[in-house]
Amino acid sequence: MLTPATRHAMGVLAARRHGVVTREELLAIEISRHAITWAVRTGVLLRLHPGVYAINGAPDTWKLRAMAAQRRVERQLRRKDPIDRQPPVVAVGGPSAAHLHGLPGFGRAPRIVVSTSRRCRSRLVETSTSHALEQGDVVEVEGIPTTALVWTLLDVATTASRAQVEDLVVHVLGRERLAVSDLRAACERAEGLTGRHVVLDLVDSMTDRHRSLAEKRLADACLARGLPRPDANRVVTTSSGATFELDLYWDDVHLDVEVDGPHHLLVEQRDRDGRRDRLLEDDGIEVVRFDVREVDADADDVARRIERKRRHLHG
Repeated sequence: MLTPATRHAMGVLAARRHGVVTREELLAIEISRHAITWAVRTGVLLRLHPGVYAINGAPDTWKLRAMAAQRRVERQLRRKDPIDRQPPVVAVGGPSAAHLHGLPGFGRAPRIVVSTSRRCRSRLVETSTSHALEQGDVVEVEGIPTTALVWTLLDVATTASRAQVEDLVVHVLGRERLAVSDLRAACERAEGLTGRHVVLDLVDSMTDRHRSLAEKRLADACLARGLPRPDANRVVTTSSGATFELDLYWDDVHLDVEVDGPHHLLVEQRDRDGRRDRLLEDDGIEVVRFDVREVDADADDVARRIERKRRHLHG
């Protein structure tokens, strides 16, 4: 039987884990095997997986089931090699982790997936394995061991469409949840996750270096059409006192052409761009924006549209 003190200790332990406890955790707070067996037989504990229980009365939520799945896999791997000096890394991952991190497109509770550093065959829990997964790639989100945001992004990118991955990369970079250096470092290390190649390609497309190459390509296309050479990265100060750097600027017609990376799709960035463009236009500078992907796809077509805009401004 359980004394009031052991019941309290068990309740405190379960409360930190969405109502989930394991046999090993109960033994660690000095609840005997006999007492655990009695608690299961009498319904005080509800068996979710072998050696993984829920306190009777705990709400049957998605988070409880995610916590139980992580504990199940962790317990299975540890019991497989109990004297291993480097314990396996086990965390809720993939779309489950994306849901916990609040990434766009994962608002609804998805299927539960557990990411591991070692292969684990389980009929009860869906798992994914990457030997590059390290303990430093795991954080606790609402008490649940979860793959860190950067690893979650790479994991999800393995199965998501390129458009979905782009939305996620724009989200984490635009809201400064991750830095470009974080993504690059993770991509270099995350062997086995094919999504890293998609993420790295997208990160490259958003860097200043790539945009500079696109700007040069566009300037060359304009020169090929007989247009004057624009000033690249011209710095101007408006009458309001604000200072801006213009991507490509033609002084003869006061035309600023901006080559925008995907982060310009963010609402916050669009607002900043709008304020910037209005201040420039108040000073008589016309602003035209093109997506960097437009330039990559057909720089000559963009140059043709700039030529038409110049003729219009010349009147």
